[in-house]
Amino acid sequence: MYYLWKDKRSTNKQAIVYLTDYKEVREDGKVKIDNYGYLDVELVHSSSLREECIEAAQRLIKSS
Repeated sequence: MYYLWKDKRSTNKQAIVYLTDYKEVREDGKVKIDNYGYLDVELVHSSSLREECIEAAQRLIKSS
């Protein structure tokens, strides 16, 4: 599975998104993002197809 995460620090003008192939959530709700550590993000899309998550990210970024 692939997961598309949106950083809660995102603004209306700039969406900050991450794509992972794992879902590791700590007890405090923060999610592990490779090379960034544990971040405060929200799951916005998941799919078994990587391309589908990339398309969802592109739509999200364009709407920002």
